[in-house]
Amino acid sequence: MNAMDLHSPLDADTAEIIASVIVLNWNGERFLDACLRSLQEQTCPGIETILVDNGSTDGSLALVADHFPDVEVIALDRNLGFSTGNNVGIQHARGRYVALPVSC
Repeated sequence: MNAMDLHSPLDADTAEIIASVIVLNWNGERFLDACLRSLQEQTCPGIETILVDNGSTDGSLALVADHFPDVEVIALDRNLGFSTGNNVGIQHARGRYVALPVSC
């Protein structure tokens, strides 16, 4: 697969997840709306978004549940840190490729 294939429309019968975007969050409610909207508005088909929440207490989970129902949420009970949080997301990823935005 080359980079051009990522922008080709997927046939409904053969639709597949090409890339998984893992968004790691800890009390980042104030950033999530802009981050998730930008991912939602991208035009490349076959992208899934996974939010791994590291035990936030700021309303992050409610924001995602209310405004981004297509985002898969993995809510951890405590902050497991950058590496472990991303690895949890990667374990749930279904895409051929994984993107780990450091700042969204």
